[in-house]
Amino acid sequence: MALKYNNFPEFARTLETKIDAVVRKAAFDIETQAKQNAPILTGNLRASIYTVTYDGNSGYGASIAATSKIGATALFPALQPPPRGQAIVAVGAAYGIYVEMGSNGRSPVYYLTNAAVKVKPLMFVALESIFKRAGGS
Repeated sequence: MALKYNNFPEFARTLETKIDAVVRKAAFDIETQAKQNAPILTGNLRASIYTVTYDGNSGYGASIAATSKIGATALFPALQPPPRGQAIVAVGAAYGIYVEMGSNGRSPVYYLTNAAVKVKPLMFVALESIFKRAGGS
């Protein structure tokens, strides 16, 4: 049997686009959930949570604008965009890790971890659906 038409390159691009869309949605859902989970004193921590995607789509600018409105200045620099199919949910506030993991006798809050744990199963269901439609098992 001779191969007359090779559709694999188009198939791969389509699959990559669909996977990227699922990853992006999951990242923005994690960002939203983390903002809801984060404790609020001044609003700086919540305002500093942002997502970066491969195309440079980043909430960092909005994060800077929101945190500067409340007088906060201690933010980490913006992150470089990750490769396609990946996304980063970041916390710009320098003290964010101490709230997440706890320190000096303060209990951890896990605002970001719990957000990821909540969104992860939904992302896997969406990815599984893509692969089933593509002919996987």
